[in-house]
Amino acid sequence: MRGRRPLIRRTLKITFEVLGAVLAGAAILLAFLTWRLTQEGPIHLRFLSSYVEQALARTDQPYLIAIEDTVLTWAGWDRA
Repeated sequence: MRGRRPLIRRTLKITFEVLGAVLAGAAILLAFLTWRLTQEGPIHLRFLSSYVEQALARTDQPYLIAIEDTVLTWAGWDRA
């Protein structure tokens, strides 16, 4: 039973290190996106257009939805 404690502690340590790295990476990515939106204006996300089309499409409707471009923009703190 004594041999299992160091293994559990090591596993927990590795888990927390990985979790910390993921959270740090997410924070850096969020900071970059925030900076990018405030400094340079809208970000074109064309690769998301097909996913948005799929989300809006319904098989029981007679029309077809086509999205040319998907744009992420921020209007400032007044219009969050």
